[in-house]
Amino acid sequence: MATTYTARDITVLEGLEPVRKRPGMYIGGVDTRGLHHLVNEIVDNAIDEVINGYATRLEVTLFSDGREIEVVDNGRGIPVDIHPKYRKSALELILTTLHSGGKFDQGNYVHSGGLHGVGSSVVCALSSEMTVTVKRDGHEWRQTYTRGKATSKVLKISGAEKVRGSGTTVRFRPDPDIFGKLAFDAAEIRERLEAKTYLHRGLRVVFLDETEKPARRDELTHEGGLADWLTQVVAARGEEREEARREERDDAERAHGAVRTGREGGVEKEDRSPRERERPREARIEGHGPGEERRRGDRARRARPVEDEEDEVEDAGEEREIGSHRIRRP
Repeated sequence: MATTYTARDITVLEGLEPVRKRPGMYIGGVDTRGLHHLVNEIVDNAIDEVINGYATRLEVTLFSDGREIEVVDNGRGIPVDIHPKYRKSALELILTTLHSGGKFDQGNYVHSGGLHGVGSSVVCALSSEMTVTVKRDGHEWRQTYTRGKATSKVLKISGAEKVRGSGTTVRFRPDPDIFGKLAFDAAEIRERLEAKTYLHRGLRVVFLDETEKPARRDELTHEGGLADWLTQVVAARGEEREEARREERDDAERAHGAVRTGREGGVEKEDRSPRERERPREARIEGHGPGEERRRGDRARRARPVEDEEDEVEDAGEEREIGSHRIRRP
């Protein structure tokens, strides 16, 4: 432990060093949650183009090893011209500098999912490889990065021919020095992308999952927006309630069967004859089996009133006529 604390002990982290030093401060951690936060940052930038009326479509590709992903939008495209103050391409400035972007001035983005300007630059800092391709003003441009630093100049790759359309493509591979062997979860990405189509009516998202063989392609869109989501939630809850009712009925039937088996099953197997087991259960319940007449007589005698027994005693010594004979009962 140091014994002094002076100005020499003060460290100033420059550029994107703070992000690599303390990634949890920017993405919440270096676990699966933090890994998917990287995707969310790039997707949210594309969504900002959508909600401001500049884009209508996103394409997201998860590559075969599950550790590399690409997000494409048809928005305006990140500017590539030189910034007058910093003398760098706006593209490089945005990807390699914290708190840089076009969302601080309300003129460019009336609505935005994030305003602190750390999204793309944080993803760049935590990626071992990143390639950004921009289409705008009839040309196509590209720049590569590694761990927050540009590894190439902004190059025009379209040649002399005019390029149709506009938009930004961001492809990156999270740094294994930060995230280890973690891989993206296709189901989680798909679910979040579909949520975006509910929130932004008319948005079309294509998700290509190359981790499956053959590759799975999902086109996600919900013209009804939140109304479609509510319909799905109500239907899902109805199915859950019906499933719960079925389970309750099944449980009740199993419980009833267990009671019936305990009450009758053992008797059927041990106390009754084969002929008795063949008789309908209703007949057995009514008491029409062998020996039942004797048992009913015994029960009747036990139930006779005391007066009847006294009358029988008094009549014991009376004479009775049977046919032509007179008999006196002892």
